[in-house]
Amino acid sequence: MNFSDNERTILKDLIAAFMYSDGNATLWIKSTWNKYELPNFDINVLPVKSKMYLHYEPASNIYIYTKMDSDGNVVEIPFTEEEKQLFSEKLLDVMVDTDVHIPTYENDTGYKLYSGLKQLSQIDDHFSIAPTICEHSVGKWNESKKDWEKVKAVILSDGSLRLDPDAICDSCFIFLSEEEWDAFPHPPAEYDSRCIMRYDFKTQTWKDARSLEQAKLHWENFIVNQEALLRSWAVSDILGIDSYNPITISAWNELVEACTQKINGSASENEESLVRALIYAEDSVYAYIENMDMPVTDIDTYCKSVISKNENYKARLSRVSGEITAWKNIGNSIVDPTIAKYDSLQNQFADWVKLTYDKDVYVSSRVSYF
Repeated sequence: MNFSDNERTILKDLIAAFMYSDGNATLWIKSTWNKYELPNFDINVLPVKSKMYLHYEPASNIYIYTKMDSDGNVVEIPFTEEEKQLFSEKLLDVMVDTDVHIPTYENDTGYKLYSGLKQLSQIDDHFSIAPTICEHSVGKWNESKKDWEKVKAVILSDGSLRLDPDAICDSCFIFLSEEEWDAFPHPPAEYDSRCIMRYDFKTQTWKDARSLEQAKLHWENFIVNQEALLRSWAVSDILGIDSYNPITISAWNELVEACTQKINGSASENEESLVRALIYAEDSVYAYIENMDMPVTDIDTYCKSVISKNENYKARLSRVSGEITAWKNIGNSIVDPTIAKYDSLQNQFADWVKLTYDKDVYVSSRVSYF
């Protein structure tokens, strides 16, 4: 493999240690501390040869090997300066043959994003060798500082913002360090939750990216949901049932039918159904009908009260249908519609509900990226 002078320097600096003993060698790579066992290593490929023991560890200033002297004694011999230089150069060939893993950054985005550990054989024009691993979840190499920088903010191709990202994706477009993010235009400190806040690459500003069609659809969904809410209030306000539960409403309808039969004089034919309905009402539905305030011992009075409340309930439902239809018509007849007008219509609806029913409905909230 052909390396530039800078790459050769980085690779040599990545060598943490090399040890040889009795035919076997071990290579450690700095920062990753990957350990590579090299059995039956041919010591003859290195400029410093020892059939016994060799220890090369630059960070600890250990450059020694052993040999037998003429008297048969094992002696330690330090590397000469020339041997140190030649040895580090030759170890590059060992690194290539071993296909060691080294830290890298990518070259495709222009941001030099950390790309993890790769084997030397995997490095091509898309990647460059880095001196150290990156400790950040997402980091980029700063050549001037000779260090990794944390990517504080990522702006995606659709203009959306991700702060303190844990990973990157194909849609990530701009990668900003802490310092760069501080100098970059920020979205509003707070904005309406209905907004789709996006960065405009042309104007280099943040804006609500909703389309008119999206705002219109949001209004239509909003008013449909409010109709369901107003109907549920009719259940709780008039019938006293806490929630719009199909089971309890079904039981209520059964009770209304039984009471109607009783008042119409048909109890003899439906006595069993009536009694069952009243018992069901007392044991289950009546537990939720706190507003009824009626004695269950007087069946006729009880039945008349049930029918009366049911008439009020149906009247409220009819009223709600008319009110919602009116609001839908207002939304459909907006002149020169805009996003702001659809938002305003929701706010006006909430104000109307407060005045009419003395209840609050959720329209939106204030949100922030920070």
